[in-house]
Amino acid sequence: MKHDTTVRMAIPILGLRGPSSHLLLLSLGSLLLLLPTANGLFADAESQDVVLRGRFAKGDGGVSNFDFPGSEIAFKTTAGCVAASISLSQELNLQYGQWNHFEVFVDGKKKSDGGDDGGDALHSFSTEGWSSGSIKTVTLAEDLDASRPHTISVFKSTEPQFNSIVPTANYMTFHGVNVTGGSDCALDAPPTVPSRRIEFIGDSILAGYCNLCETQPSFSDALWSVYDESYSKSWARL
Repeated sequence: MKHDTTVRMAIPILGLRGPSSHLLLLSLGSLLLLLPTANGLFADAESQDVVLRGRFAKGDGGVSNFDFPGSEIAFKTTAGCVAASISLSQELNLQYGQWNHFEVFVDGKKKSDGGDDGGDALHSFSTEGWSSGSIKTVTLAEDLDASRPHTISVFKSTEPQFNSIVPTANYMTFHGVNVTGGSDCALDAPPTVPSRRIEFIGDSILAGYCNLCETQPSFSDALWSVYDESYSKSWARL
């Protein structure tokens, strides 16, 4: 697997916060080595400071795999942090696979800037152009207000690749998040998970087909038109 960036794995020392309170953990058989980390703090998918919502499958080496829409990764920074990023990779068959889209929320506000990390008018970033298995580091937030904590979440908004002539593995792998800033920058207690859930029961249209469509496609009079299949527009027609 190819790496585009250096990844650091950190564990907290009980009762301390900040980069100085985190050590690099290396496992050599039964021998554990603890070494100081450089600036910044990396937390892998097994960190208790990162919340995974949805269907995630634990992988080897502190990673988690996910494929379903609605899968969410959330964490909270302390005051002192000015930037945050996420490390992801995608299993992709270039002939039959599909790119995935993600939405990023910083303190409840969606990021959709069309910047260098693949954002556009609708999505915060996508995996378009990624190589299969290559770990990419995507900037989630920068120039954060260091005087206060921030809650950041990443939401997968595309479905699994299952309707191709040849269904292939198209899942994502979450490797970790990284926060940078001053000496007091760290991951805070993770966002709380709601105690109540809402269950939606319905047919396939409940998946929200074309819920991001802005215009009516040219084949609007066809059987599978946006007005017959769009979750929002079809309810209005009824």
